Amino acid sequence: QQTTQTTVIQVVNGNALFSLINSLTNIPGNYSIAITNIQNETTGCSTITNLNSSFIVYPIPDVSNLTISIDDTCSGNDVVVNLSNATNLTDGLYDIEYSISGAISVSSLTATNVSFTSGSGSFTLPNSILVEGTSTLSITNFVSVTTLCGTATSSGASDTFSILPLPDTTGATINAINICILDIETISIDNASSLSDGDYT
Repeated sequence: QQTTQTTVIQVVNGNALFSLINSLTNIPGNYSIAITNIQNETTGCSTITNLNSSFIVYPIPDVSNLTISIDDTCSGNDVVVNLSNATNLTDGLYDIEYSISGAISVSSLTATNVSFTSGSGSFTLPNSILVEGTSTLSITNFVSVTTLCGTATSSGASDTFSILPLPDTTGATINAINICILDIETISIDNASSLSDGDYT
């Protein structure tokens, strides 16, 4: 489709800028522009020109159906953020900006070069930010590594996860008594005051 636009530009030292009307480039694809005539506003004189260029309009990443899943894990293990259902997202690499609230409180962190295929991808949280407790992660922006186009996600995608403490046996002692053969040995564990009440194996 061919469209004509007339605009006024200011030339300074041989250079000028002008913007296209947004409605002319609201569909992703390949475009070309040609300046066919230029007229001096003061003198009224004009000349036919043949100035041409081409450009690409890239789509904004569509993450409207994005879901996040983060499994609870024990302290010291990796925390993996699983992303799925972004069925309208083009396969490729993305930089993902996210924030976490709760036990972990950080904002504007970025996971770089996250690979997406068929609407799914994953990344691992940096160990330096991990603390025990319950936190909620929210995605705030997706940027295509290829096109540099991004979108502030409004899907409300988030997930809550917990980093669980390891059993702490500090101060604990174990005691075994001498027995006769065929007797049942009973082992006692004492002074394990740092272990929370519960069943252990």
